[in-house]
Amino acid sequence: MKLEIIRDEDGYLALEPVWDKLVAKSFTHSPFQAWEYVYLWWQECRHSFELCIGVVRDPEGQVQGIAPLIIGPGSHKSRRHLKHLGFMNGKGPVQGERLDFIVPEGRESEVTSILVKIVSESRHLWDVVRLNKIPTESMNYAYIMAELRMAGSGMGVLNLTECRWAKLPEEWNEYALLHSGNWRRKMRKRWEQLSEGHTLRKVLAGKDLPAQTAIDRFFELHGMVYPKGVSSFLSDECQRVHRKIMATWILDGRASLPMIELDGVLIAGIYCLHSQNEALQYQLGRDPQYARFGLGNLAMQWSFECAMVAGSTAYDLLPGDYPYKREWCDRVRFVSDIECFNPLSLKGFIFRILRTIKRHFTLSNSTKTPPKADDSESA
Repeated sequence: MKLEIIRDEDGYLALEPVWDKLVAKSFTHSPFQAWEYVYLWWQECRHSFELCIGVVRDPEGQVQGIAPLIIGPGSHKSRRHLKHLGFMNGKGPVQGERLDFIVPEGRESEVTSILVKIVSESRHLWDVVRLNKIPTESMNYAYIMAELRMAGSGMGVLNLTECRWAKLPEEWNEYALLHSGNWRRKMRKRWEQLSEGHTLRKVLAGKDLPAQTAIDRFFELHGMVYPKGVSSFLSDECQRVHRKIMATWILDGRASLPMIELDGVLIAGIYCLHSQNEALQYQLGRDPQYARFGLGNLAMQWSFECAMVAGSTAYDLLPGDYPYKREWCDRVRFVSDIECFNPLSLKGFIFRILRTIKRHFTLSNSTKTPPKADDSESA
C-alpha cells in the first residue's frame, strides 16, 4: 500500500463515494467527520485553507484510509502568521468534535502506520501541526503521537479535555433509578411547577412540528443564553452549515431536536447528532425567564428520553467540565489537542521563543501577586 497526498479539490471530491463508508467502519465514527459535514465546512472555509489530504491505497487503487487534513493560519493573533497542518473541520469559524484519521477499526497497524507519514512528507508546507479533539482511546492516537515526535520538535499535549457520557437503558425510569430519590422528586416537581396553569408539551422537531420552524426558534433560544460573539455556533458561517445539516439530518435520524413547548411557544431545546448507537449533545437553547424551573434539566430529560426511543445506547455530552455534566453522566473519556513544530521553520522557532518568554513573565507575575482572599479560601 502507498500514501498519496491530495492538494486539489477534484481529488478531494473523488473521495466522496468511499468517505462515509470508511467513517462508518472507523473506531471514531464521528458525525463531525461525515462527508456532508466536512464538505459544508470546506465550502465555508476554502478561501482560508489549502487541502493536504492523506490517502492510503491498496495495490488495486482502492482507498483504505484517509487523513482529512488542511493547511492554513491559526485563529489567534500570534498564530496567524504560522501555517498550521490540522483537521478539516478542526480549524476556522466552524469546528467539529471527536476528530481523527479515518481508518477501519482493527486495521490501524496496517493502514494508520502508513497514513501518518503525511506529517513528515508535507513538512515543507507547514510551520506547526495542530490536531485537535482526537479521542485518546482511538487506536490511531499512538501512531499519530509517534509520527509527530519523529517529524517535528516540541511535541506535546496542549489540552486534555474530558467528555462526560452515560450508558443508556431502554427506558427513562431505568435511568432515573440510577439517581437518588431526592433527584427524581426534584425532576417531577419541576415538571409540575412549569405546567401549573399552562399547556405543556414535549415535542420533537420533524415529528410533532415542522423541522424548519423548530430550527429557527432553536437559534433564537440559543442566542438568549449565549449572545452572538460569545457562542461561535451563532457565527454566520456556523449557522449556514448547521441549518443545512439540521434540515437534512433531523428528517433522516442523524440529528434530533427535542423541544419543550409552553402555551404554544417553544421555550427550550437540545440539538443532538447521532452516530450509530450514540447520541452526542451538541448545543442547547432555552428562554431565561423560565430559569427558576430548571428548564435546562427538563430539556436534558426530554433529550435523554428521545435518545432512548431512537435506540441509542450511549449519550455523550462532548468536551467540557461543567457541574451539570457530572450530574447527568457518570462515565468519562478524553479528547486531546496535540502539537509539534517544524524544526526547520524560522517562524515556528520565533513563536516558541516568544511564547516561552511570555509564559515565564506570566508565571513570575502570578507568584509575586498575593492571592485574593476568595482565591486562597477556595484553594
